[in-house]
Amino acid sequence: RIRLPLLVTRLMSPSDLAPSAAAELWNSPDFLHGEVALVCSVRHSFLGPSSPFSVWRALELGGVFRALPAVDENPRGMLLAAILPQRRGSAQEVLLRAELGGPGGSVAHGGFEDPGAVRLAVRSPSHLVNRAVAQAALEVLAEAPAIAAQSGAGRS
Repeated sequence: RIRLPLLVTRLMSPSDLAPSAAAELWNSPDFLHGEVALVCSVRHSFLGPSSPFSVWRALELGGVFRALPAVDENPRGMLLAAILPQRRGSAQEVLLRAELGGPGGSVAHGGFEDPGAVRLAVRSPSHLVNRAVAQAALEVLAEAPAIAAQSGAGRS
């Protein structure tokens, strides 16, 4: 079975977007409207002394996204950028922001601190593209649920 998110990322390439332009796009209404965001537990292999670098490296999805250091104000956050070709030779920017340790803010105000969690947000004008990229990032980063052993339970 072929999964759509992997196909979409295969069509993408790293963006040469300047950090200031990336910040402007990130806050634009078109990008904000199509955002897809999620929080997941990161695979244990990404956590440790090399974290958050190993997480950012994994989110490059094999060179599809390019990390844009110094754009994110959070030292445990990173903004990554890619381009998706469109019809008639145009291209669409796709931005992926990851924040390791969960969303900032105090626990009393709805934030949380979990060193094994990552908040992912994908923005572009296309909600469908954002969902596909979020799914691909989730498959790379997320700890898989332990359901393989249970899949045979209850069968006769």
